[in-house]
Amino acid sequence: SHEPWEAEKGVSKELLRAGVVMQMTLPGAPGIYYGDEAGLCGFTDPDNRRPFPWGKEDTVLQDFYLNAVRLHKNIPALKGGSLVPVVMDKELAVYGRFLGEDAALMVIYTGTDGAHVRVDLSDITGKAPAAVTRVLHSGALGCSLGRKTVQVPSGTLELSLLPQSAEIYVW
Repeated sequence: SHEPWEAEKGVSKELLRAGVVMQMTLPGAPGIYYGDEAGLCGFTDPDNRRPFPWGKEDTVLQDFYLNAVRLHKNIPALKGGSLVPVVMDKELAVYGRFLGEDAALMVIYTGTDGAHVRVDLSDITGKAPAAVTRVLHSGALGCSLGRKTVQVPSGTLELSLLPQSAEIYVW
């Protein structure tokens, strides 16, 4: 028997947000299990079906889910584009999605040290853009949906990754 609060011990919001990024950007229809968006934790059945935490929701996490869903709905490559795996490693997943001229790159890093990655953007669509726009960043310091344009004159995007972070770039 477990106390209800025990399910919340050791939960990493950074890794949860990284998982949400994958859920909203990999092929298929994403589904959100009841309460996940509010930070509801649980063990196995029946503890996984606690009442919704009305008045105690994690509003930052709810906002993150709302915006991740919005990105999934508004970026055509994420709704029905082809998947291009770039790097699939124990702690690093880098993949692209494209549909016609619309493209997105996702970088998910679950490691606890910083990392560096180089991505040849022509691997995604066949030709490299001159610039990409970061539309989501999540990590230990929180999350940002502010747009940031990055010039890539060489066609190679070089990123220094923060621990347990996730990013989405579009072009």
